[in-house]
Amino acid sequence: MKKQFKTNSFFVLSLLVFFICLASGDAFGQNIANLEARVSSIEIYLETIQPSLADFSDNMQKSIAEYTKGLEISLERYSKNLQYDLEKRFDGMERKKVILDPYSQSFQRVDTNTGVFLISISKLSKLDKGVRLHLNIGNPNFADYKDFKVKLFWGPAWNESGRQSFEEWRGKLTGTEFSFKGVLQKGQWNPVEVDLGAMSERDIEYIECEMEVLSVEMSLK
Repeated sequence: MKKQFKTNSFFVLSLLVFFICLASGDAFGQNIANLEARVSSIEIYLETIQPSLADFSDNMQKSIAEYTKGLEISLERYSKNLQYDLEKRFDGMERKKVILDPYSQSFQRVDTNTGVFLISISKLSKLDKGVRLHLNIGNPNFADYKDFKVKLFWGPAWNESGRQSFEEWRGKLTGTEFSFKGVLQKGQWNPVEVDLGAMSERDIEYIECEMEVLSVEMSLK
């Protein structure tokens, strides 16, 4: 009787172990299936994200190119408007103030209180302390003019692409008035020299000139 009980107990235990293994096998198989499904999802995601990233990169490059092109057009338009405004400002000065090229001998017409004169820069020469400006003042009139003043503004050239405004740039120019005792003889060029103080030639990219005559010498018939 005791032997039969042991046999039944062994059978029940074996059957229990079988069902436990079967249940564990099902759980393990289910985990494998879940893992395979997740791996498949990742593969599908990677396959779809690569074209998306390529499209995003292309769209980004296209947007940057369009923005750069628009910025260049805006800057070009701004530069033209600024140049137009600058030319209008100088035109408003008429010919009482003229702009001289410090590195060219071309002359400009300048209107004074007594008539029209011609003025040009023959050269710049370096001094121990400063720069000497050599001017030629042409008197195309039929009278000699005695004693005169020359008012000069000089400094760096106007930079259209710079951040400073027109008024800020003009505020940084150096201006001085020079008085001369002598005669501007009629029908010829009259040399005049002015010293522009302690600076180098590189600081003189722009020169603006204004002139005033104090007296006129004419003969009576």
